[in-house]
Amino acid sequence: MHSSTSSSERTVPDRPWMRIAATMAVLSIVAIGAWEIRSRSLGYAPSFEDTPLLWSRSLNIALDADDPVVIAGASRIRFDLEHDVLAEVFGDRPVANISMNGSIARPVLSLLAADPDFRGTVLCGYTPNLFWTPGGPLLDSTMEWIEQHDRRTPAAKAGLAVSFLPDSLFAFYQKENLSLRAMLQARFSPDDREGVYVPPRMPPYICQVRFDRSEAMWDRLATDSEMQKDVTSVWQGLFSLSRPLPPELLAQMRADVAADVHAIRGRGGDVVFIRFPSTGWLREFENETVPRETHWEPLLEESGSIGIHFEDYAELRGFDCPEWSHLNEEDARKFSAALAPILKARLEERRR
Repeated sequence: MHSSTSSSERTVPDRPWMRIAATMAVLSIVAIGAWEIRSRSLGYAPSFEDTPLLWSRSLNIALDADDPVVIAGASRIRFDLEHDVLAEVFGDRPVANISMNGSIARPVLSLLAADPDFRGTVLCGYTPNLFWTPGGPLLDSTMEWIEQHDRRTPAAKAGLAVSFLPDSLFAFYQKENLSLRAMLQARFSPDDREGVYVPPRMPPYICQVRFDRSEAMWDRLATDSEMQKDVTSVWQGLFSLSRPLPPELLAQMRADVAADVHAIRGRGGDVVFIRFPSTGWLREFENETVPRETHWEPLLEESGSIGIHFEDYAELRGFDCPEWSHLNEEDARKFSAALAPILKARLEERRR
């Protein structure tokens, strides 16, 4: 008669386990390789997932370094400014990119101004309608990323380190674009029903995100007119929602930005506003709704900031944005190379 304990004993069946494990490993490698080849054939490249954690990593550099160069703003400065050219201007100073796509730059400037130890140089991309957005979803999402910085868990930080290798090696490892859920939503959105208004959606992949959080436009977007139409329709839908600000609200927002800039400069830092190119309908809309005379010029005057506007320099004009708002990778390098000596000269002029 078996004891009560012996009834729970289990024997491992005699199988060629090493051969089975080797077979599964080979099949997994083949499957991953096939998926990687397929992803690259569609034009995808290794790209980092732009999460609040990756942004927080850059923010830590901005706040902890002694004399950092901080990149702030929205997506244009991420697409159009190549980080390696900054060495021509700033040498080996650490660079921290804390810009966010579709974000409002003002809260980020306030964050830096509130840190009594921050003495860096801020390169702030100026996207007219976004910069002066007073509230709404874009401002809420900007504030959410800032607030999440202080709520990072050790597990989340470890996850960022673990994901570094697959993000940097594999084109298929993109949750936002190539997960089953993302592909099904792109093809079969539950909102695509008669009588339901669906806001314009971005194509699933328009750029490669580097570990320094700069972005490079996808080659297909730079050349495919149909994809460009998809993106420009999104810009028209989103930017058309902008409304003129009451003069008193604009004046208050401008005063708040000026106070933040003065706080940074008072500690030995500096802020440079940079207006990157836009073209087509979007440039006309920006010039009409947020004219330089009432927004850009007063901002520079009240804040005492350096301002570099692409329209003011022959070497910065003439660039085409395939989808009205961002430069392709080749033109981004050319624009950055032309911007570097201008930026260096303006900063040296400031120090005289």
